[in-house]
Amino acid sequence: MCALELSDEDDDSSILPRLPDDVSKYCLALVPHSDLPAMASVCKRWRCFIQADKENWLVL
Repeated sequence: MCALELSDEDDDSSILPRLPDDVSKYCLALVPHSDLPAMASVCKRWRCFIQADKENWLVL
């Protein structure tokens, strides 16, 4: 499990800088599921987000 916590207050910890996390989640959800491993290798923040919300990817 990932120890990185995402907070709305700290711009450096947002999923996509300068976007609210709910908008970022929607944007990342548009990427094909087959590309999730590549997305997870972009940065620790994205990897933590993908690992934390694996169940939600099936719904999006």
